[in-house]
Amino acid sequence: MNTKQIYATLELADHEVRLIVGEFFNTRFNIFQVVCIPCQGMSFQGILNTDQVLDAIQKALVQINEKLKIKIKAVITTLPSYRFKHLNSKQTVKIEGFDGSITAKDIQTAIKQAETLKYGDKYVRVQSSISRYTVNGISSRKPPIGEHCSQLTVDVDMYYIDKHLAYDVANIIQQSGLKLMDIFVSGYAIAKEAALIEASLNKQIIVIDTQWQTTTLSQIFHGKLQNSVLFQGGLIDIVKPIMDKYHLKEEVVIELLKYGVEINKEIFSKNPIHMWKNENNELILLSEEEFMHNILPFIQKWIDNIANTCAPILKTCDSTVIVCGEAGEQRGFEKLLQKRLQVETRSYIPETLGGRDAKLSTCLGLFYAYQDKLPLYGEIDDSIDVDAFIRQVSFRKTSEKERREDTLTNRLKSMFTK
Repeated sequence: MNTKQIYATLELADHEVRLIVGEFFNTRFNIFQVVCIPCQGMSFQGILNTDQVLDAIQKALVQINEKLKIKIKAVITTLPSYRFKHLNSKQTVKIEGFDGSITAKDIQTAIKQAETLKYGDKYVRVQSSISRYTVNGISSRKPPIGEHCSQLTVDVDMYYIDKHLAYDVANIIQQSGLKLMDIFVSGYAIAKEAALIEASLNKQIIVIDTQWQTTTLSQIFHGKLQNSVLFQGGLIDIVKPIMDKYHLKEEVVIELLKYGVEINKEIFSKNPIHMWKNENNELILLSEEEFMHNILPFIQKWIDNIANTCAPILKTCDSTVIVCGEAGEQRGFEKLLQKRLQVETRSYIPETLGGRDAKLSTCLGLFYAYQDKLPLYGEIDDSIDVDAFIRQVSFRKTSEKERREDTLTNRLKSMFTK
């Protein structure tokens, strides 16, 4: 088995296609390439424009090939947590090995027994995960492979998504010439990236994932994704007054919202945060004060929607709110929310080198969600031909004695040398 696992994760967001190639090597995770291609062909309900999405995926694949000189053959993807359903099933299997020790096959048997359950004709199961193992009366979250007992009890959590949405995404990936390695619900992927599964064992966590057009609230509690609510309204709805008034492009205005202002300040600066020339060649200056004056009512409306949705849930127990997605980069959203919700609220930005952008939380979480399955299923698959990639980045013109140490830094340097 190759010690390197190289995967590609794909997210079809509401305004762009995101593709990340990364590697697990000696327990360390490294990002090779991140590509984001603008695309308006996807919504939380399904594919709006097949041609646009296919074109964006192909552009992303071409960029990866140009930079890394590799061909991606398979991807791990995610589906929006919109109207997902969750079932928990407790399965008990007899340990029939000659020495009475638990094997990965025993756990797989329990999962297969649970996966016979269905959630109506309109939903399809896309993900199964284990939240607890019970051996000899002792519960654990770690796979008890090798332990001795007569029977094993496994708590299996299964997640179901609207059948049409799941088939739309699977079909578009297949049309792109890619193999679909696995699918995970977006809320679960975020929880894996931000290490919220273990953190939620004794505390309720509400994740606010805001994109351009939608906001998703996911409840994570007792080590599992419990519920998810999606409402239409994202960053575009907040900045639309500026777009309409000054005829600026949406990506420009959103960048100003994320990095140009602090929305929680009491007094805003009159200094310009953006300047441009209009069609009459007149210089236009936009100050922080003018920018915020136009969007504050819409920020308040967005906060009201969040508060009305999750305030009753937050009162039930100790809770924390995590802001991620496109809104996770904004300085001030989390402070305004904390003031309104009266619970601990913070933004989450990934710390992995090359992926330090809050909007990549879901795409990065797919790597860890998939990696968690390896102890049970072994080496499942890679997104590329790993051996070919190693040969591609190796120093071909040197003898074995002259080869440098096989480290990530040296392999990346070799990609830019003859």
